[in-house]
Amino acid sequence: NETGLRMKHEFVKHKILDCLGDLYLLGMMVRGKVTTSRPGHAICAELVTRLWDSTESYRIVEEGVLVGHSDGYALPEVAAAAAV
Repeated sequence: NETGLRMKHEFVKHKILDCLGDLYLLGMMVRGKVTTSRPGHAICAELVTRLWDSTESYRIVEEGVLVGHSDGYALPEVAAAAAV
């Protein structure tokens, strides 16, 4: 971008969106916690592959069933965006 960064933490937010996009490839909603450091498409795609390969790593529940809930976000900006 010729004008520089458009927002604070732009690179971090981009990485979060990349990871969410890769998890979207699972084809269903994910209720869980992902903690990562400097993720890239390769590592997130590997996570998706390993999840599918290990049936003990997940369970599929009916839509609307609340298994667990957390309001924790690493970045306040992400929490504010999620509240919209």
